[in-house]
Amino acid sequence: MDSPGDHHGLALGELYRRLTGIPYPVSRSEVVTAVGDHELNSAGGTERVGEVLNRIEVTEFRDPAEVVTTLLTGVSAEAIGRRGYSDRDPPQAGEQRTDVSF
Repeated sequence: MDSPGDHHGLALGELYRRLTGIPYPVSRSEVVTAVGDHELNSAGGTERVGEVLNRIEVTEFRDPAEVVTTLLTGVSAEAIGRRGYSDRDPPQAGEQRTDVSF
């Protein structure tokens, strides 16, 4: 994975740079020690990397990309925005939507 910028609403560039300074493979606890204080800011709020990683069962990472992928799947529900949202689903009751055709 190249150094990511914003990904799914999370700014990851600085975190990725910090992750590349860690020798791999690395344990979850070593990642938490190295970058656990890094804040992941999303539209739904802020979480620290350590908070996210301590909720998961993964115990070892092969590379920075694996850490980032794990973080993207482990952030709290508040970080993902409207749960279950898809612009392909029919509008919910009371929702107004303008159809756009490409």
